[in-house]
Amino acid sequence: MSSEEEESTGASEQESAEESASSNEPAESEAFSDISDDSDLFEVSAKQEKTWTTRQDLELQAIREIAADLRDHPLLPPDPDDPDQDFLLLHDGIKLPAAHCAFRGTGDTKIDGALS
Repeated sequence: MSSEEEESTGASEQESAEESASSNEPAESEAFSDISDDSDLFEVSAKQEKTWTTRQDLELQAIREIAADLRDHPLLPPDPDDPDQDFLLLHDGIKLPAAHCAFRGTGDTKIDGALS
């Protein structure tokens, strides 16, 4: 076989490979068209009704229940006249208790080591 014949044979093989590749393209795209018809295949959404409870859900529930019982300003002592309210007269120079309870309805405070 001469070099010209080899080149022509190589060229014809390459052309036939390109033709077969181009003829496979529609078949491959048709194979993927079935997948694209399933549009909900790639849609993700949360379930409307939750049927399970995680440990984090239980912790959040406990936090919400505790937070509902805290006063608005839990770092301030309760008002001596109304333990459900916070003592907000901070500019009057009154000595604040060393410790206090942050929950509504409890007027527990600790002044100078004594619980009142």
